[in-house]
Amino acid sequence: MLWINFFELKGIKPDIDLYRYSLAFSNDKLSKPRKKRLIELFLSMPPFSAANIATDWNKKLVSLAKLELDKECNAVWYLKGGDPFPPPIHNDEAGLANARPGNTYQITVEGVGTVCASRSQTS
Repeated sequence: MLWINFFELKGIKPDIDLYRYSLAFSNDKLSKPRKKRLIELFLSMPPFSAANIATDWNKKLVSLAKLELDKECNAVWYLKGGDPFPPPIHNDEAGLANARPGNTYQITVEGVGTVCASRSQTS
């Protein structure tokens, strides 16, 4: 059993390498619920949507596979169960055009190394 920053990873082979990533947000004063929702939205985008990823819902991701990733991406926040913002168009209505930038966050992803579950060492 391996614990990573207060969350347990179960059901993994002990000799597997885990790839660690850190997240940084353009706004560092996000509420916990908003940050969690942004991470949910972020994980629904490629390459994360196709990977098995564990998270602490704050700043850390752990993956069973090394991910090919862009260092930065944008996520547009919207309520869970709500409708996502449509893509911008030339003649957006004023309310929508004004709301989109306030709900768009830049997320920076960086690889921070690997850890082997059986050795509990980091590299």
